[in-house]
Amino acid sequence: MNFGDHNAALQVGVNYGSITTAHAPKSLNNADDRSHRERALDSLRFEQIDARKKDIKKASKETCTWLLGHQGYEAWLDPEKLSEHHGILWISGKPGAGKSTIMKFAYLDMKDRFKTSQERTVIASFFFNARGEDLEKSVCGLYRSLLIQILQGFPDIRKVLDNEELISPSRDRDIGCPPLNALKELLSSAMSFLGQRSLTCFIDALDECDESDIVEMVEHFEDLAEQAYHQNSTFRICYSSRHYPHINIGHGIRFTLEHQMGHIRDLEVYVSDRLKIGNSELCRELKQKLLEKADGVFLWVVLVVEILNKECRRGGFNLRRRLEEMPTNLSHLFKDILLRDTENPEELLLCILWILYSKRPLRPNEFYHALWSGLAMRKHDLVDEKLPDILSRASTLAENTSMSSEELDKVSIYVTSSSKGLAEVSSTHRLTPASPRTPIGHSRFSPGRNDVRVQFIHESVRDYLLKDKGLEDLWPSVILGEEGRAHDMLKKCCRFYMDHVEGTEDRSEIELLRSFGPGNLRGQFPLPSPKLASRKDRETMTFTERYAFLDYATDYILFHAEAAAPSVPQDDFLSLFPLSYWIRVRSFYQTRSVLQRTQPTYPLDTLFHVFARNGLPNLTRTRRKRDQNVHVLGGDQNNTYPFFVALAYGYKDTAVALLNLPDCIYKGADILEGFSHGQAYRDERPFKDRTPLSWAAEVGRLEIVKLLLVENSIPVNPAKKGQKSALARAVENGHKNVSALLLENGANVKHSEPLLKAIEIGREDIVSLLLESGADINRWDPLSRASELGHEGIVRLLLKKGVDVHHGSPVKSAVRGGHAAIVKLLLENNADANKSSPLECACQLGLATIVGLLIENGANVNNVAPLRIASRRGHHAIMRILIQKGADVNQGGLLADASKIGCKTTVEILLSNGANVNAQDEQGNTALHQAAYRHDHALAKLLVAHGANFDQEDRSGTTPHDVMYLTTRRD
Repeated sequence: MNFGDHNAALQVGVNYGSITTAHAPKSLNNADDRSHRERALDSLRFEQIDARKKDIKKASKETCTWLLGHQGYEAWLDPEKLSEHHGILWISGKPGAGKSTIMKFAYLDMKDRFKTSQERTVIASFFFNARGEDLEKSVCGLYRSLLIQILQGFPDIRKVLDNEELISPSRDRDIGCPPLNALKELLSSAMSFLGQRSLTCFIDALDECDESDIVEMVEHFEDLAEQAYHQNSTFRICYSSRHYPHINIGHGIRFTLEHQMGHIRDLEVYVSDRLKIGNSELCRELKQKLLEKADGVFLWVVLVVEILNKECRRGGFNLRRRLEEMPTNLSHLFKDILLRDTENPEELLLCILWILYSKRPLRPNEFYHALWSGLAMRKHDLVDEKLPDILSRASTLAENTSMSSEELDKVSIYVTSSSKGLAEVSSTHRLTPASPRTPIGHSRFSPGRNDVRVQFIHESVRDYLLKDKGLEDLWPSVILGEEGRAHDMLKKCCRFYMDHVEGTEDRSEIELLRSFGPGNLRGQFPLPSPKLASRKDRETMTFTERYAFLDYATDYILFHAEAAAPSVPQDDFLSLFPLSYWIRVRSFYQTRSVLQRTQPTYPLDTLFHVFARNGLPNLTRTRRKRDQNVHVLGGDQNNTYPFFVALAYGYKDTAVALLNLPDCIYKGADILEGFSHGQAYRDERPFKDRTPLSWAAEVGRLEIVKLLLVENSIPVNPAKKGQKSALARAVENGHKNVSALLLENGANVKHSEPLLKAIEIGREDIVSLLLESGADINRWDPLSRASELGHEGIVRLLLKKGVDVHHGSPVKSAVRGGHAAIVKLLLENNADANKSSPLECACQLGLATIVGLLIENGANVNNVAPLRIASRRGHHAIMRILIQKGADVNQGGLLADASKIGCKTTVEILLSNGANVNAQDEQGNTALHQAAYRHDHALAKLLVAHGANFDQEDRSGTTPHDVMYLTTRRD
């Protein structure tokens, strides 16, 4: 399901703050830079990136040229006047005035003008489209589009894509598109490298995007314009929008389209060219009256000219009266058009509802079958029971095919007639997903193909139906002022179509779907041949073409049900929902998609998994009324709970609904505080082998833990061996209240993790709680762990509770941590000062105070190891302590060993404390031998002064004198 652009998925845990200034990117500094940049650039692309711009018809001949000589337009292009307007031009106008047409004209004219200087100039554009898909009407789509155009035009600036803070380097095929703030910073960074080059942006129809987003975007572009001006870069931007909402700008040139004489003359040219009623006085009269009533609105002129031409073809006896009756307001004109034609009202309603409320614009073949489904469902005498199959090569989501011109003409006529002329089939150019075998570093998109979709002739039609309550006025008994009722009708159309396909008489056709059973837990099913079994259609028809609406119907039936739920109960619908069939169909289409447009489905999904993965809180609440079995495993590899799926995809409302709470504020606190959509993984794997209870315990959500325990649907203790318990997660994060609650409800305290985790984080209160609840004080050696970590309070608690000080190695652990106070405490409680050689450890670490403590409490100093370790480490203070306490300086060749290391101070300490200067080690070497080997004359001199014998032989018969002679000759 595609309830939001899957490519616009947000990166996990990245917090992009407000933009201050562009900075140089951090280089990836590897041979894959180019591949990374290509993949990063590719992540910005989306299929409909130029759809609206290419959908706008070119200006009629001899129109729009007035703009090039307009005073404001010329001033905007004049580099000498940049200080006055900072490169900003704003064209405003009424709905339907022709703003998009003139913007496209200006864009194409400037592209043509600067085509010979492409290395120094980029002309970019973005045309917002409220009738399009999500990215076509969002600032996220705007930034992505502009960045692509800039980086394609100026390839050297692609180095901004190396910024690891904004786009993480990856060797994988795909790099996720950065979030909005990162896109803004990328654009700022790109602008900082513009230099003396020129960038001009045309941004059309700002009013077709969210107002708050547009205000923020305009402010950001003002900052960029200011930055460019002060950097002596040439940056121009031309906006177009309706008069409302009005957005203030600090600098810039504004003018109103319908007030321009050139625009009025364009209207005159259009009327003269298109009004086909002869050259009589009547024609001149109607033309003048028509232009007066138009008030500069081009769309009004287009519609009225068509109406008058139609009247003329019928005889033309009432042209004056018809024009006189024509409302000047666009909304009133639309109402007049719809009310005058009373044929096929059911068809008109379905047509309008599908264009208004479909999740994405329908393609002509989808639209045709969607209306068939609605009409067949309502009245069987309106349509044939069998699906129309005129679309033998329909354009579908699943494959790149196209309609024949004959088929497209037929459906276009149907769209026009069913909508009374207020809708059309629009042909746009869109990028096409490339082959899955595309090498890494190459684009996932091929140059593209024509994409046809059904839409209103203008956004003002939608405004009339929704904002001006036209839909309610025309069908008050159907809509009743509630959008949900419209969605419920569309949901029923989807379900009827699904049932029709499943119940088709030619059962062999559906076998293709049945092959997509729960055989592969990851949903990657083998793809059978899509050819139909029906002999007569085998050569020309595919399953996706024959059932053109099935992809949309299954993909968005739950979207419409969700939107309908606040107005129309969905209990019965969900109880009868064919989940296994739905999963098979979705799996079929997903395996046929080159790009993953939809959220995945898995054979072992429950309805709650589907709701969670697609953010459907209303349906979740509805389903919970009849099915309390919410917390069950499913999803990818059958190891994820629905609650985690909702968290993974960032659907906070659905997560709350799964807990059966009205909202996230529960008993005065936000139970999901700290969790936001910006932290969504869109990856269920991090939650593998977790339960909602263990998650709630880990993050300290006491109220959620209470709810889950009351439901008793999740075991308190892990069901699988090796799983970390909810108690262990609560303890290691310091949540005492949660830990206490879990213990009260039977959490297993006998396992090692809780007690050791409490000790590790130094929580004496939680350790006490666990001990009082029955944790074994002597198992897993908690005393040693607390001693090593230096938690004196916990050590005292354990001693007070009767821990066995002889279990494990608590003294050595305390020494290892360097905690003298704990060493003293343990020794005072009769711990063994010799167990596991703590004295050696203290000598190695140079802990003189602890060495003294251990010796005072009976540590054995006569073992050669402590003094040897202190000697080798150069811990002279410890050597003196050991010798003072009776350590033998002549054992184990200590002096020779010290001489070999070459530490004069160590040798002096040993000699001054009675070490035999001629004592030999295991090989028979004396200290003088070792000094000779090292050419250490100072040390040799010291040893000789203390009576070292030059002629004493080692086991091989070599004397120190021999060593000195041989090494001197060798040198």
